[in-house]
Amino acid sequence: MKNIPENASKSFKCDRCGHMFPVKGQEGDCPVCGNHCTPQACRVVDASDEGY
Repeated sequence: MKNIPENASKSFKCDRCGHMFPVKGQEGDCPVCGNHCTPQACRVVDASDEGY
């Protein structure tokens, strides 16, 4: 099992517009373009949850 750093969380990278947003459950809609993301349709990435 992969260890996720403390300041990272799982996020989707939208395959339509490239926006990254936090994963809540197994799927979600991109807040920018409305594309429906699932682990099969959009890439799941580890993204920083720090407020830079």
